[in-house]
Amino acid sequence: MSTVSFINCINLVGGDKCNSYICQPCINKTCASKMASSGKTKELHLVMFPFFAFGHISPFVQLSNKLSSYPGIKISFLAALTSVGRIETMLNSTASTTVIPLTLPHVDGLPEGVENTSDTSPETVELLKVALDLMRPQIKTLLTNLKPNFMLFDFAQWWLPEIACDLGIKTIFFTVFTTISNAFVTSWFAHDTPPTIDELKKPPALHPITLKTFQAQDLKYIFMSFHGTPSVFDRLIKCFNGCNAVLIKSCREMEGPYIDYAGVEVNRRDEDGFFGKNDVFEGVKSVMKDSEKEPAKSIRENQKKWKEFLQDDEIHNKYVADFVEGLKAL
Repeated sequence: MSTVSFINCINLVGGDKCNSYICQPCINKTCASKMASSGKTKELHLVMFPFFAFGHISPFVQLSNKLSSYPGIKISFLAALTSVGRIETMLNSTASTTVIPLTLPHVDGLPEGVENTSDTSPETVELLKVALDLMRPQIKTLLTNLKPNFMLFDFAQWWLPEIACDLGIKTIFFTVFTTISNAFVTSWFAHDTPPTIDELKKPPALHPITLKTFQAQDLKYIFMSFHGTPSVFDRLIKCFNGCNAVLIKSCREMEGPYIDYAGVEVNRRDEDGFFGKNDVFEGVKSVMKDSEKEPAKSIRENQKKWKEFLQDDEIHNKYVADFVEGLKAL
């Protein structure tokens, strides 16, 4: 496995308050030349391509809606055919935004019409990644015809940067996970073998979160390969290494270098995460009862602070404006 290098954020999102990074370029001279020769246009055409799960689609939709209100932005949103109708109702109805349906290839074991994780079973969910990996020719043809300035893609499309590079299109890996999650996972990029449960329970240097046994067991999933396809972890490495920039759904006000952590946690058994009704009762009581005492007081104050922050349209608009300017400068 290769390592990933980062340089500081240069106004990609939210100016000096962003929590995004520009990837150290992993582009050959031919690719760089193609990008330079494409030139800059007044209109920015962005293609959005999330993974086939609404937990991933929704952040891409939210970003699209913010960007579509900005002048000079055109958005093409790629989606599995069966999800197009729902996504169209989520997107702002503007002439500058278009949803483009994709055709999923046939995969043995994946029922016809199952094109989203919400429609799959535990036995078939990983087959969606098999179908996605078979879509490379279809996506290359689409991008050749669309000729966008930028491609925003998700963790599963590890092969996309190479295709886009050949076409002179810049790629932005939009990770919908928190910064602290990304920091934890990327700390393993330099390791040649998957970590053990005990290794995962040991936090990386300066990382504030320690995993319990059941959490480490759950995290082992990202290192597993299914049906001969790359694991989530291997996909992430290729996404980070191949893109022109990384966009993280976060901001310093909320996470700082890692996270501004405040809240209450229900006690769980270390080995399996089990908790009983008494554990839930004690957790809820500590927040709801004696509201002027800790931890309830701090939690309520923190909730009020972030409610005001998240409802501040001026801050939102500033982030979008800074993001667009960052794209133009990239």
